[in-house]
Amino acid sequence: PKSPDVSYDPNRPFSAQLIYLRALLGARASTARIGRFDIAMTPKEGQSVSVSYDGLTLVGLADGKIERVTSGAGRITSTLRDPKAGAPVDFDIRIGSAQISGYDFGAYLHIVDDAAYVNGRGDGVWRQLQASASAEGISVSAGPAEFSIAKAEIGSFELRQFDTPISGILDQIMVDPKYFEKDPASAMKFGLGYLGAFRIKSYSLEGWNIKAQELDRFRMGRLAFKDFSGAGLGEFSLEGLDAAGKGNIIRVGRFS
Repeated sequence: PKSPDVSYDPNRPFSAQLIYLRALLGARASTARIGRFDIAMTPKEGQSVSVSYDGLTLVGLADGKIERVTSGAGRITSTLRDPKAGAPVDFDIRIGSAQISGYDFGAYLHIVDDAAYVNGRGDGVWRQLQASASAEGISVSAGPAEFSIAKAEIGSFELRQFDTPISGILDQIMVDPKYFEKDPASAMKFGLGYLGAFRIKSYSLEGWNIKAQELDRFRMGRLAFKDFSGAGLGEFSLEGLDAAGKGNIIRVGRFS
């Protein structure tokens, strides 16, 4: 599709993005690949963020849906200042590989685009945003603390419209990141609305290890949720927990 002409409004940055997303509903591609993606940013003095991914591949884009997106090794590094101590803290996030299947950005638009709300009200219809997503070989370090996850996986993720349109409040958040601090009532309303607007069929973490100053060890074989939404939780379970620190030991074979 032809790229739309957009006059950028600094007071409505989120709404401006929606114009391009609507145009993408008409895009088609059998495959697309980026060999390597790198970006470096300096949001503030003394802060830095860099992102890199190898082998980004998209398969089957049509009718606002993507059959599959895969990525090879990815890394995000950043340096931020500790708000209390003022000293810089280095973050390093690494992912061995990742995949998203059955992503529907038409469904996403239906949630965030005010034009999709009939008479300014949500329709209450559940729409699948993605069929599944997974990542393997995850590691995170922040100062002296480290943790790793062998595999993270999320099943069907569904959304439905909020009671009323939300792009206006998302514009406000992007313009002023402290907007919710200044307007707690709006923050509460948005939070409650989000709780009622999502549901996840399943979510799991496998092979979770944590290293920290006050821990001798922390290992968990598997942590999982089923049928999770703002309305409740079908099942929570953990398996193979082995943790020790400051003379205390916790071991759990399975808890559900």
